[in-house]
Amino acid sequence: MATVSTSDRPDLAGRAFEDRAFRQKPLPAASPAWYRSRRAVLACAGLAGLVLLWFAPWFVAHSPLLNWALGALGPELNGTLHIGSASLGWFSPVRLYAVEICDAQGDPLLQAPLVRGDRSLL
Repeated sequence: MATVSTSDRPDLAGRAFEDRAFRQKPLPAASPAWYRSRRAVLACAGLAGLVLLWFAPWFVAHSPLLNWALGALGPELNGTLHIGSASLGWFSPVRLYAVEICDAQGDPLLQAPLVRGDRSLL
């Protein structure tokens, strides 16, 4: 079996050199506009995260997450805990409305129209 070198075939002789030259070219530097747009996207994502964090107590108070979290916190409670609504804020005291604790048979142990704390979430 004969081997063919690039020097034997004139059509391939220049191609090997061109391929090698192409691979050795340095990559073009990223444009400053790309960095500016990336910083803008990161700034918007950070701002959106801060807004979500700021409104997190409101989301918890006005969604089923409140009763789910209270149910997960008290598995030792032999019964159920239900809260009608809540007022949560980072700098305001916690207020729970229509609090009801029932035993395993469903009989109410505690019914309170308002439970108010004296501390904020922070």
